Amino acid sequence: MAHKKDLPILTAAIKVKAQFLVTFNTKDFYPAEEFGLTVLAPGDLLREVRLRLSGLADEPRSRGI
Repeated sequence: MAHKKDLPILTAAIKVKAQFLVTFNTKDFYPAEEFGLTVLAPGDLLREVRLRLSGLADEPRSRGI
């Protein structure tokens, strides 16, 4: 569970249904996955975004766009 000082941050992320919570303090937000929240370090988020963007580049373009 989150540390007492981190509870407002975790609560806000869950309330707005955030997909990711970015922090250098990932160990204090375990287990956030049960709330549909992935806790990542900043560098890990960048890797995730790059991976998703590269997947978009691989998709065939539809006509007229």
